[in-house]
Amino acid sequence: MIRNLEINTSPCMLSAFESLKVLDLSYNAISPTNLEKLTLLPALENLDVTFNALESIPSSSVMSQFRRLSSLSLAHNRLREDIVLEYLSSCPALRIVNLQYNSLKRVP
Repeated sequence: MIRNLEINTSPCMLSAFESLKVLDLSYNAISPTNLEKLTLLPALENLDVTFNALESIPSSSVMSQFRRLSSLSLAHNRLREDIVLEYLSSCPALRIVNLQYNSLKRVP
């Protein structure tokens, strides 16, 4: 688990972790832009960004680049907009999503 992280690294730095499958970034200050940088981790299957005060996530075109991501925890953030669900549906391998304790108004 990595805490209090700011992802200000270059793409070259992230590419050094090309085999990384599980990443726990809970309790950080991850932004949608930081999440977008994680698409440079091609083997990523499980991502936990619980407790990051996220109000949004990257768009469908970005989320679709998480080709192997099968489990994503977005619990305890500040997600409110239903469009988040559309963005998540763009992840081709996503099977498990935790959205507990957000402020989504409805789940279709």
